[in-house]
Amino acid sequence: MIVKFMGQTSDLTNVSVEERERELNRIFKSLYTDNNIVQEVTIDGVTYREHYDSVLKQRLSQIQNVVIHTIHGDVLVQEMLQELRDYLPRVARAIESISDLFYGEMSTDDWSLFSQLLEGIGWVDQAVQIVLTQLNRSPGADLLAEPLAVFNHRLPQLLSDIEGALERKEYVEVADLMKYEIGELIQRLEQSILARVNI
Repeated sequence: MIVKFMGQTSDLTNVSVEERERELNRIFKSLYTDNNIVQEVTIDGVTYREHYDSVLKQRLSQIQNVVIHTIHGDVLVQEMLQELRDYLPRVARAIESISDLFYGEMSTDDWSLFSQLLEGIGWVDQAVQIVLTQLNRSPGADLLAEPLAVFNHRLPQLLSDIEGALERKEYVEVADLMKYEIGELIQRLEQSILARVNI
């Protein structure tokens, strides 16, 4: 097995399965310690973004080539903040227009738009969690950590409130929660990110 990572090559061809596992664990630990985030792992020509660890363990004795693709945590944070900066205004506009639909009769298309909006909010939530995790790994306080933590804490509560209102068919409450609670939460997040990201 040949393992390539960060411009290095490790030849594990003539070692035992136990030694291969030990060396792979050492490599992944080293990457983590140096704040290099594994984006994907290519195993014998097949690329995995998730569950590569289980594939490695299951096929440890047969694998010929492993390529580990990484990104440094600081670079990831900057990229995610840039994407959030570009995406949040679109989410805010969508919240404004889609929440208004709940004040009337919702059509099938309206429900589809609402579903897409929830997916977009879900992406924002994931991005915030990634950035927050990285900021918490770094020494020293980043001014952005607090607004991200507030967002991370508040959003699940609001989504749960919306779910409850939907179950009760309280569509005006859904509209109000979307527009005035989640909308404002998104706007505060956007303002915090704009203050942090170099435009």
